Amino acid sequence: MERPSTSHGRLPLSSRFSPSTSLIRIVLGAAVGLGSLSTPSLARPPALDQPQPASPAAEAMDKLKQENDALKRRVVQLEQQLREARAEIDAMKGGVPVATPDAPATKTQADIPADPLASPASMLAALKSSYAADLAEFADGTNQSKHRPAVAKWVDQQKKAVSGKTQWLVRFVRTDADTSPKRNVTPKLETVIQIIDPASKLPIGEAFRLEVPARFLKLVQSAKPDEAFTLSGTFSAAPKFNPQRETPGTFDVPPMIGKYAEFDYTLVWDKLEAEKPVKP
Repeated sequence: MERPSTSHGRLPLSSRFSPSTSLIRIVLGAAVGLGSLSTPSLARPPALDQPQPASPAAEAMDKLKQENDALKRRVVQLEQQLREARAEIDAMKGGVPVATPDAPATKTQADIPADPLASPASMLAALKSSYAADLAEFADGTNQSKHRPAVAKWVDQQKKAVSGKTQWLVRFVRTDADTSPKRNVTPKLETVIQIIDPASKLPIGEAFRLEVPARFLKLVQSAKPDEAFTLSGTFSAAPKFNPQRETPGTFDVPPMIGKYAEFDYTLVWDKLEAEKPVKP
């Protein structure tokens, strides 16, 4: 072990090798040697083969390295996705389809027939068209003093103009009988009817409620939900004048034909027959 050094002021050259100086050096050297024997030895450094706990700084660096590696992997993935997207765009520009187009959506409703007697939906559409044409002078909101009288007259005209014999293919969606019929009074029966297209068997418009004549009660009550019937009768427009009705409202009930005019109709049943199954 290296001996501690003590600095002193420089002695004159003539006194550096005097006997007293040599003696002093011998005494000091002995004292230093004895001090070194009595001084405790310094602690040994920790063995290199023993695991040491990582410092907070080392842990932080390790975590940053892991996050950096994860970011690098993500960048590689995004670059690959970008290359694929650019390839698809280039293919589209060149007129090359990149995927098979989706199949057209399956229809759930038949088209509304133009004949106003074909269904209530058809009649409503026809009356709206007639209203717009016959009362076009009031469409801009002017001349309102004559608007209501004109609508009242138009409503009466449609009751006579839109009427005729019809034949529908129908299903009875739901049937509700009178739960408390009075004595000697024929119970009333209301049914929800859905008109269906004869060719596609798809529904035409929304289902609607009708009162069933007494002579057809048993047949309607025995009908199965998937059973089709041919309903023949006289179908007539019965619009109503409502001087307070200016907007359809939230639910549009009854349906609004136009300002001050509401939609309604009547059906006089003539014949109801179960559809005959088609022979293969």
